[in-house]
Amino acid sequence: MQSIPTNRTPDHANDALTADTVHGLPWARVFTIRNAIAREFFRKFHEEIPLEEFLSEGNQAMTEALAAFDPHGPASLATWLYRALRRRMWDVVKREWKGTNESIYASHTAHAKRLKTIYKAPQLEAIPDDSALHNEDEPPPVMPVPLTTLPIQDTFVYLHECLAYVAQRTHERERIYLWHSLDGDDCADIGRQHHRHKSNVRRALHQVRQRLSTWSEAVSSAAAD
Repeated sequence: MQSIPTNRTPDHANDALTADTVHGLPWARVFTIRNAIAREFFRKFHEEIPLEEFLSEGNQAMTEALAAFDPHGPASLATWLYRALRRRMWDVVKREWKGTNESIYASHTAHAKRLKTIYKAPQLEAIPDDSALHNEDEPPPVMPVPLTTLPIQDTFVYLHECLAYVAQRTHERERIYLWHSLDGDDCADIGRQHHRHKSNVRRALHQVRQRLSTWSEAVSSAAAD
C-alpha cells in the first residue's frame, strides 16, 4: 500500500474531530461506508482480489478525504467519503491486475484517445494430472534419503526466515490457504472448507508463491554477495 502524504492537515480537519464523531458523522458510520464500498468492489470482481486490499486502500483514501474535507462546502461528509472511496477502489484493480488489463483506443495512433479499460484477472492454467501418480495397484515409492534425514542448521534458519516472511507479508486468508496446501489439500478442498471457489484459492496461492519465489531469489543473491 502506498504511503499517506504527510502534508500539513488543514485547520478545519481537526475542528470537529472527537472520539465519537468527525464533523458530526459518527465514526461507526464512516467505517460502515468504507466497508460497504470495499465489499461492493470485492464482489464486483468475483472475489478474486482479497477483500483486505480494498479495505487497506479504503483506509488511505478515507484519511486523505477527511483531511481535505471542507465542512463549508456543498457536499456532506458522507457524500464526500462515498465519492472518494469509489474513485480509489479502481486503483486496487489496476494495481493487482497490472499487465492483464486491456485498454481500448479510438485508433492505433500514438496519441489516440482511450475509450475504455477492460479489467481482466490473470489466467492460471491447471497442471495436468499424471496418471502414473494415481496408480493404486502399485506400492508407494520409497521415500528419498534426503527427506528422511534431519536438515542442517542453515536449513532451519532459512525455514525460520521464510515463515517469518509469510507471517509479515501475507494476509490471514492467504496464510490459511498456504498451510492447507502444505498439508496436501488441493484448491477444491480448501475452497469447500472456506466457502470459496477453487479458482479464487488457486489465484491466492499463486500470488503467495510468486512473492515467496521473489523473496527466495533476493535471499540467494544476498548470500552470494
